[in-house]
Amino acid sequence: MVKTARPKKSPPNLLVLHIELQATEPDGLLPINNQARKTLTKALSGTKAFDYLYDFGDGWEHRITVETTIPAPPRKRVPYCIEGANACPPEDVGGPHGYEDFRAAMTDYNHPRFHDAQDWYGPWLFNPERFNLRETNEYLRDLLP
Repeated sequence: MVKTARPKKSPPNLLVLHIELQATEPDGLLPINNQARKTLTKALSGTKAFDYLYDFGDGWEHRITVETTIPAPPRKRVPYCIEGANACPPEDVGGPHGYEDFRAAMTDYNHPRFHDAQDWYGPWLFNPERFNLRETNEYLRDLLP
């Protein structure tokens, strides 16, 4: 009797991405490429960079570049972040230009709109340079059931 053995499936690779905010305003509808039920690797099909528009109304346009691929560690089944920088802008801050105005006001007590910005955001301190890797990965883990 001859038995054939299937080759072991190699572990998936992780894409190491660089995400850069593009401070532009949307100039109409962009073509939609429906990538439902595809992995990012398959959707990119060899492309090394693409643009991603997060919010049509506010114009959060990002340029995402695949820097490299690395082997996935065993048993990691959810997306996770390996490093990052800077705080996430608050929701409804008004797009890239509104965020720049918000940052300027919230980081300078003498700014003429400091108190307005603080009333809108809340009494919490806003640090535009804050990034917490553990909190980011907890958030990503909680996205999936």
